[in-house]
Amino acid sequence: MIEFKYISNTKFQSYHCPIENFPLKQKDTLQITGYARDLIREYPEVTLKKYVIYCIGNHGFRIYDLDST
Repeated sequence: MIEFKYISNTKFQSYHCPIENFPLKQKDTLQITGYARDLIREYPEVTLKKYVIYCIGNHGFRIYDLDST
């Protein structure tokens, strides 16, 4: 399961950090965890891996594997 989030160049600059240090936001973690919980309730036989991918303007992207943290 993948949750894509777009961060504009302007918003990214307000973080004052390189892409490698871009923080995973708790609200995004809670959102995808809720989606996964609901899907597993509906389909208990499913095994899910959860990812949040931040697409950061024209700078690149940052991927978080929520199952490895």
